[in-house]
Amino acid sequence: MSKFKDFDLLLQDEAIAREILHANDPTARRLTADGLTYLPGLRGEAEFSRVFNLPMDWGRHPDRGYDFILPLGYTVDVKASANPGNLASLPEKIKADIFVLARHDAENRSAQLLGWEWKHVFEQAPLRTLGNGNRENRCIPRDKLRPIAELLKRAMIVGFGGAQ
Repeated sequence: MSKFKDFDLLLQDEAIAREILHANDPTARRLTADGLTYLPGLRGEAEFSRVFNLPMDWGRHPDRGYDFILPLGYTVDVKASANPGNLASLPEKIKADIFVLARHDAENRSAQLLGWEWKHVFEQAPLRTLGNGNRENRCIPRDKLRPIAELLKRAMIVGFGGAQ
C-alpha cells in the first residue's frame, strides 16, 4: 500500500474517532450519514500541513477555533467543503487570526487550498443563511479571497521549498 493510501486511511480513522467523540454533543454538525463528517476538514488540514510544512494537530480536544499556528504566532483555521462558493463560518466561531478555504475532493481523496482572509475582514463580511440549520454565517465569496501564494510569503516558513 502506498504512503498516500496509508495516510488517507489514517485520516478516515481519525474522522470516525472524532465522530464518536462528538456523538453526544448537540451542537456538533452531522453532515454525512457515513460517520465521516470530519473527513473533509481533516483533508483540508492535511493539505495545509503539506503546503506550509507544519504539523497537524492530532489531539482530540474541544475545538479551540484554530488548526495551526504560523511561525509568527498567527493562528489559522482551515475551512473545507466539497462545493466551496464561500469562506463561511458562524460569527461566534470566528476566533483564529487567519481563515483558509479548501475544496474537498472526495473522489480523489484530496483537498486544494483556494484562498485566505484575515479575521478582521471576515468578521465584517455579510451574513447569509446557508444550509446548516437556518443560522446566519459570515460569508466571503471564494473569488474575493487573498491568494494562498501571498500567505506563503507572509508565513515566513523556514526551509519552504515551494510546495503547491
